[in-house]
Amino acid sequence: MKALAWTVAVAGLALGLGGAPAAVLGAAFEVEGEVTKTLSEPPPSRGGYEGEESEEETEEPQVSRYRFVVTVRGERYFIRLDPLFNQTAPEPRYIEVGFDGEQQYVYRRSGRYSTRDADGVEHIVDLGYLSWEKVPLALADAVCPPLWLAFASGEHLGEGPNGRLPPLWMEPVMASLVVGISYPCAFELLAGPGSLPMSVILRTEGISYFGDPVKGLQRIRLAPPEDKGYVVAEYTVRETLTVHGMLLPRHASFRKYATFPGKPGREPEHRLVYEVDIRVTNALPSVRRTSFVPAIVTKTTIVDGRREGNPVEADYAATSWPRFDDRLVQYAFREADQRQRQTLDFWAQLRARRLSRLLFFAVLTAMLVVLVAQWLRRKPKLQ
Repeated sequence: MKALAWTVAVAGLALGLGGAPAAVLGAAFEVEGEVTKTLSEPPPSRGGYEGEESEEETEEPQVSRYRFVVTVRGERYFIRLDPLFNQTAPEPRYIEVGFDGEQQYVYRRSGRYSTRDADGVEHIVDLGYLSWEKVPLALADAVCPPLWLAFASGEHLGEGPNGRLPPLWMEPVMASLVVGISYPCAFELLAGPGSLPMSVILRTEGISYFGDPVKGLQRIRLAPPEDKGYVVAEYTVRETLTVHGMLLPRHASFRKYATFPGKPGREPEHRLVYEVDIRVTNALPSVRRTSFVPAIVTKTTIVDGRREGNPVEADYAATSWPRFDDRLVQYAFREADQRQRQTLDFWAQLRARRLSRLLFFAVLTAMLVVLVAQWLRRKPKLQ
């Protein structure tokens, strides 16, 4: 009876929305599989261009494999990653990323235990992150945004064929500033408006981003030829599967590119940075998960990026996810703001002292020049 009820519900969803595909609003499903992240070989060093093999050039590509489970219900999603590779510290036992319709939770459960040193200072190893961003941040792991794109992006993309997406990779800015960054994209959908993407191409706009500790997000126009923009990432579905009317990727890939300095006298090189390969082994037209919020197991250090657009993030220890207006959170932000002011004051004083020294030496040099000039004028000339 449960299976029959689910079939009727899916059919009603597929046909009751004007013939829209079942991946539209309210769709619920769960997929399992393996995802592999392969880092490309780094670009050769200057020595490598001259025929010398550098240390970087001989490095092998790094491969990381995870077992994943992605649960989707409407715009809510939950991603669970279990490593399938040998790791070095800090080694996560598992990674969970969830969006409950309001905010994003990132949780890295460590394979180690928190310790307390001889001075009584506790060293917490589990890490968490809070954000208002709907798209998963790559700070959890670089495979999380491609998994979201493959299975949970239908309601975000719209009808296409063009749109904008936040960065699906790490940017050199604080995560709280990502809200101000987006890239133009061209995409095709698997089955019409509201369905998941079949292909996505993201391009840069000739702009580089960086975070200023005072002014926040800053933009710099790149020099030619990068100012014209280039393909920074592409996503492609290579094989599909159908689950109760829902068309889902069975096999997909995501490729991230960047430009690197070229050979002397040559233009920058456009190279692959890493590739994410997604393969589904099981798909269910139902959701076993009742909560889209990762469960914190033990005391965890949480970095809070919910002051969007503000370069200052707070961090605190907690055993549960606090609300933004919680006293603990607001106190942590006040402390972070104070540390930021003290740091900026210190650097301002240091610059002032350096300027004072420079001014002193400049005046001293000018005085010496004047004295030498006067001495030369008074020096008796040889007959």
